Amino acid sequence: MAHSEPDLRTRLIEAQFTFNRADSHGIVILISGYASADVEDAINRLNGWMDPRNIRIYALDERETGGGRDDIDNHPPRWWFWQRMPARGQIAIFYDGWYHDVLDPEGEDHLKKIGKKHIDCLCRFEAMLETEGVAVLMIWLNR
Repeated sequence: MAHSEPDLRTRLIEAQFTFNRADSHGIVILISGYASADVEDAINRLNGWMDPRNIRIYALDERETGGGRDDIDNHPPRWWFWQRMPARGQIAIFYDGWYHDVLDPEGEDHLKKIGKKHIDCLCRFEAMLETEGVAVLMIWLNR
């Protein structure tokens, strides 16, 4: 069943209000893709379609350029993300997110360079989020 854009927007905002009232967990949305303009457009569209009062948007470049780079270097790898996890009834949207290094297409051996250990660490991080009641939605935009 195909839905029109206005219908999808209405259903999305209704789902968000139901989620906020339930106050049972937080939601993390990771949006990545090959074209940064597409990712930015998707984030802007989501932000425009939803009630922004319970949504926080984080860009990966904030981690690299924000004042506090020393803090990041002196903490575990996903500390920056952990500090920004949403509370119950809240939504956090991450531009790229913790898969940035894994999905960055630097060539065929990129995953070999990253290593299975790094990917296993990401899986443990997500398992910990699940245990803490944080739902993770991953969106990959491909041309």
